[in-house]
Amino acid sequence: ELADEFSEDLVGAPVGTAGFPGDKKFGEMWSQLNCKIQGIDFDLNYLTHDCATVPGMSGSPIFRHSANGRIEVVGPNKGSRSRVDGVISKFDDTNANLAMNMSDILLNPKVRQAVEADKAAFGRPNPTLPRTNGPIKTADASRSSI
Repeated sequence: ELADEFSEDLVGAPVGTAGFPGDKKFGEMWSQLNCKIQGIDFDLNYLTHDCATVPGMSGSPIFRHSANGRIEVVGPNKGSRSRVDGVISKFDDTNANLAMNMSDILLNPKVRQAVEADKAAFGRPNPTLPRTNGPIKTADASRSSI
């Protein structure tokens, strides 16, 4: 499922991410399930999170369990804003990883059409899913960086 608009009730919500970090072996998927939404920048329409991300994970989903128990994509990871080079060890207004607002992305008619086509094909294998080289690895929460 895809999340609705950002709202203040997301702050502090437990979220996770999964993707293919650029500092790992090609095709190796990593995940982190114990991170949180730290805040929302309504002016720029981004949320800040403390999931462990590195270059190569842009576009990876930031997800949570919705009220009905299903997994809901809050938004894709976008990168970070930081005054440090490398690992972000403290998250605040100037040091944070960012995710885009999913509802803004869905305003694009081509994106909306692709999402609807994927929903219609639910239950069949998605031929665009990347192949992994084995099991999904779990990231260390302390390695969150730009």
